[in-house]
Amino acid sequence: MLLEAPAGFGKTLLLSQWREELRSRGTIVAWLSVNQTDQPDLLLPYLAFSFYQAGLDTEQTGLLSPTFSQGNSAYLIGNLLSLIEQSEKKCVVVFDDFENIN
Repeated sequence: MLLEAPAGFGKTLLLSQWREELRSRGTIVAWLSVNQTDQPDLLLPYLAFSFYQAGLDTEQTGLLSPTFSQGNSAYLIGNLLSLIEQSEKKCVVVFDDFENIN
């Protein structure tokens, strides 16, 4: 789903209400706010951390490791996707300010 509207139209408020509704149903909802200053190579660890905060144990993916290296990102994103797929709960990710992704 894509929610697009001009600034000030309540997109973040609507998404946060949707997140609470999903969470009340037991869904794991990762929330990732993207800033223009975010480094593209940190998107994967940020995503893993968002899922971690939402209740999915993403430590085993290797993306939260202080020694994370972009060189093995395809393998690590595979680990994350596999973990999400194996989760007993539905998982959703919300990218707030997605247009800021480089």
